[in-house]
Amino acid sequence: IIEDIINLLTPAALDKSIELFYRYDEHVPIIIYSDPFRIHQILTNLIGNAIKFTDNGYVYLQITPGEIDKVESSIKFSVSDTGIGMSSSDKKKLFKAFTQADTSITRRFGGTGLGLVISRKLTLLMGGEIGFDSTKGEGSTFWFSVPVTPVTVETTISELAGKNIAFISNHFIAKQAFKTLFTSAQCLVNDYAIDTLTELTEIEKNNDIIVVFLSRKEIQKNPLTCFDNIVFTKPSLLIASTRSHKKLRSIQQHIFDAAVFTSEKVERIKQKLINSINRKAPESDHDLLITNADAVIDWSDINVMVVDDNEVNLRLAEIILHKHKTRVTTARSGAQAIDYASMNSFDIVFMDLHMPGLDGYETTRKIREVTPGKQPVIIALTANALPQEKEKVIQSGMNGILIKPISDTILQKVINQWILKESISTAEFKEIQIDMPSAINLDNDANKIIFSIDLAKEFTGGNEELAFELFSMLRAELDSYNQAILTAVNENNIEKLRVAVHKLHGASHCCGTTELKNTSSHIENLINQKIIFDIDKETSQLLAAIKHVSDFQIHP
Repeated sequence: IIEDIINLLTPAALDKSIELFYRYDEHVPIIIYSDPFRIHQILTNLIGNAIKFTDNGYVYLQITPGEIDKVESSIKFSVSDTGIGMSSSDKKKLFKAFTQADTSITRRFGGTGLGLVISRKLTLLMGGEIGFDSTKGEGSTFWFSVPVTPVTVETTISELAGKNIAFISNHFIAKQAFKTLFTSAQCLVNDYAIDTLTELTEIEKNNDIIVVFLSRKEIQKNPLTCFDNIVFTKPSLLIASTRSHKKLRSIQQHIFDAAVFTSEKVERIKQKLINSINRKAPESDHDLLITNADAVIDWSDINVMVVDDNEVNLRLAEIILHKHKTRVTTARSGAQAIDYASMNSFDIVFMDLHMPGLDGYETTRKIREVTPGKQPVIIALTANALPQEKEKVIQSGMNGILIKPISDTILQKVINQWILKESISTAEFKEIQIDMPSAINLDNDANKIIFSIDLAKEFTGGNEELAFELFSMLRAELDSYNQAILTAVNENNIEKLRVAVHKLHGASHCCGTTELKNTSSHIENLINQKIIFDIDKETSQLLAAIKHVSDFQIHP
């Protein structure tokens, strides 16, 4: 949750030349049972407001153990900023309206008011507490604590355990934030200022790895004379407060072994360090992605949101887009997508049509309402489109429709046509044909393949590691699909069954699981075409296909 929010809001912070950091206290459990959507919405509101009212300095999220009375375990989230702050009179007015859930504070305090009222309501619904403090001209801190149930995770020895890291930076908040990150990887961290690079030989004697953090303001100084004549003999990593791949590469070039953005995910930073220690060749930005001899098209200036309630589909889209260095935000529900669209300017949105709660049609209408300025291109995604859906897609405000799973080739055509405004010669792409789904012969041996790595690799551009990852993600979700189908059958609820098989069909489509894909698609077609069928007989085949995938043994 935290990394997703930081990734989402970092562009807005960097556009104002302010830093966005977070620190996760070592005593806070990494995995918890709680309400992820409510926590996500509250944090998005509070951090978004902090960025809005901060012109210089930073916004800092800290996650620490909570202290709610009569609660065994809780977590506290504190969002501090160096923004305009509030006077004593404004604090009293806000506190009164805040505690009385008075939405009129929106008029007095801009967009922050309504967001605070919503955040307070969500916090109380979770049995938590929320509050704030502020000083005019210095900044504000908004915080909330919620009860959680920690999940015990087995401790493993990190490949970085015992390594001494020299963290070189002039930013005291960056030192706090990244020291916690490296300590969690079982490293020992020593702090240095940027000007100590003149004593690099001595620093390298006492450390195994050199990590340099450059703030937004330091990067804007051109040239960066502090790196003149610097040659690292120890593994080195640059962490830069920018969102420009070109800028990141230009600073890294010939100096650092590897480089990452400040918003990079923790596991990615750790892996970069491990690779540097092992003296692997410098990583490309798509080292985990599809590989071929062709030059990769750079979309680093394109901001994309993918909306889907299925983790497999999100992962595949994210991987393909990251290959092109695209700025990618993923949303797992219509409500989350609307929140993101209201705070960020997306060039294009890929929208799943059939999601629980707000579907893709209603989500699109609301996104059009909350983005009155620059409107994003919105492309519908569906695993099994019916002929009448195309007209409905256009009427709801979308620009086009694609059949899942998406591929790199199709995405390139979409980006070229809608964002880069290049002419597209592929006739079939300009006018996507949607035909009535044909009947599937489930007795055909070709349709009984439980899992084929070769088929799975067709969707991952030949990347076997990613193909197995998607297959594992699908298998992890099969128990929930199995239960949803059994519930629908027991209740004789066709709508519940349609929702379950539609989602399963979409997830299984790109995993090389032919039997599972076809049996789920078969039932979905029967329901969509309003064909009367024996629910017990048809679902028994689907449940058997689920079991086949669950029991499938992967031989190395």
